[in-house]
Amino acid sequence: LEQAGVTLDDEQREAVINTEGPLLVLSGAGSGKTRVLTARTAFLIKANNVPPSQILLVTFTAKAAKEMKERMLSYPGITAADVSALVAGTFHSIFYKILLFHERERWQNNALIKYDWEKENMLKMAGRERGLDDKEFAYDAALQQIGLWKNSLLFPEDVKPQGEWEEDCRYLYKKYEASKNAAGKFDFDDMLIGCYNLFTENPDILEKYQKRFSYILIDEFQDINKVQYKLMKMLSKQSRNICVVGDDDQSIYAFRGSDPSFILDFEKDFPEANVIRLSQNYRSSHQIVATANRMISKNERRKQKTMVAQHND
Repeated sequence: LEQAGVTLDDEQREAVINTEGPLLVLSGAGSGKTRVLTARTAFLIKANNVPPSQILLVTFTAKAAKEMKERMLSYPGITAADVSALVAGTFHSIFYKILLFHERERWQNNALIKYDWEKENMLKMAGRERGLDDKEFAYDAALQQIGLWKNSLLFPEDVKPQGEWEEDCRYLYKKYEASKNAAGKFDFDDMLIGCYNLFTENPDILEKYQKRFSYILIDEFQDINKVQYKLMKMLSKQSRNICVVGDDDQSIYAFRGSDPSFILDFEKDFPEANVIRLSQNYRSSHQIVATANRMISKNERRKQKTMVAQHND
């Protein structure tokens, strides 16, 4: 890699070659996490001779997955066949493919509820039964609340409403699920829950995928939610070769169920985990990085790290 112009600092190198067992890479802003993930994947394939089909690389956007594949193609010895054999993509795309393989009839693409307006129409029908005003009641916020509950594996019967607003949301949630199921439809959140149920109810299927994926790499780990985390724990139970890259200081998706406590508590679930901090910032000037350090240090619950700028201006 170095001969091809892909240089790594000491921390990045550690994260690339430390391949066995659980690894938490705390990757501060601008610290080269994409380089680490792609170089680590290439290292597994070329230096450790791991078949690409045994590597699961999970990203949060299709764009990020595409960029990582393109970057890997520029690395020496990595072929287009290697990259296409990798199982790389978003949580939803990967788990949806698994569902389609095992339960094709139930998960046909034409049954997917793709748009929020479709969901809102279903909620509004239920809301009218409850006497909620179409214009006054915030159906978009209710939809967000339902998504938060689903991604936290809280179903209508599990929800303990705090006040009238959540009482209404729970009612809409129950009705929404009932009408969706009656119509044989599903939404994006159901893809993850469906896969979680498939693995829970079919230990033989779960074991097949545990054996299939010898190495698991997860990007933007600070944005993971409960159902995604449980799925990753299930899949890595046998190999324990799970590498997660994230930064609790950059978590922004709490509104849809993501929780940086999964980073903070990673070492409880994987007590043998190594922790590597990427602390060199290659993106911003010293003044910006120093100011960011001062601000974020006030955060009460975080993994301690201090970024160091590599550029003065």
